Amino acid sequence: MHEFIFFPQKGYLYPLNTETLIMIEAAENYVKCFYEEEMITIRTGLTKMMSKLPRGKFIQVSRIHIVPVKEIMKFNKEELYLYHAPEKPIGVGKQFYPKIMEQLVVLE
Repeated sequence: MHEFIFFPQKGYLYPLNTETLIMIEAAENYVKCFYEEEMITIRTGLTKMMSKLPRGKFIQVSRIHIVPVKEIMKFNKEELYLYHAPEKPIGVGKQFYPKIMEQLVVLE
């Protein structure tokens, strides 16, 4: 079952499929939602977007990035790699690393 968030645009509500989302990136008063074949821009803030996403399935890794947990290929204190974009690392914010470690199950 797919989970959807609906967002307003030009008088209509459009579905945003959270199951196939690869990454969310903040851009001033907007967020860019990246999929394998397209990018959707929505007028909202990153904090508001994070509050609407399914709990436990997404994690904020920097001031401008939210990623689905299932997309994380590998990470350390400085950068994170996604399965659908392994050639482009995402910077991990210092204040977000402890929160990432809290949310994920890590064997030590």
